[in-house]
Order: sequence, then structure tokens, then C-alpha cells
Amino acid sequence: MKEDKPNDFLSELPEGERLEMERLIMDEAFENSYRIVTKKMTFNELMERQNKIMNPVSAHTILIYDPTEEPDIEVLEDLIWHFEDREEYEKCAELKKILDVQL
Repeated sequence: MKEDKPNDFLSELPEGERLEMERLIMDEAFENSYRIVTKKMTFNELMERQNKIMNPVSAHTILIYDPTEEPDIEVLEDLIWHFEDREEYEKCAELKKILDVQL
């Protein structure tokens, strides 16, 4: 029997659908993080955008790092790896420039 996890909305999905949903959530986290790291958007702008798309009560913004801190080298490397895997090389080049400044 499954353990009752009220916050785990994915647990009731069939495995294939759950894995796809998890992938979509992770992709969103990387895209949001990219927008903030490259200063295309601020965290507040991202939140406002989410509020317009979703009900403000249920709106959320997911990132791969804590937005109250500057992204460290590991975060930048993870972002580069993610976009390299998706063959989005323009994003990789932007992120590499930011990484080079931090090194």
C-alpha cells in the first residue's frame, strides 16, 4: 500500500505519466534558472508572469537553486550540462561566459 503523501500529487499517476511530469517540472526549473542567471528576468518578474498564467494562490516558480543566494559554479555547470544535453548551444555559450567570470 502506498504511503499517504498529500503533497505528492504525482504519486497517483501511472509511472510513464509521472516520469514525463517530473521531466517537465525539471525542464521548467532549468529554464527559470537560466532566465534569472542571465538576467533576462528577475525572480519577481518570473513570479508575476506565473501569477498571470495561473491562479495567484496556486502559482509557483521552481528553480534549481536558492534565489536568495547567487548561483555558484556547480549551478552554472548544471545549467550548461542541461542545455548542452538539449543541444541549446546558444544558452550554453551565455552561461559559459558567466561561469568564466566567476572562475
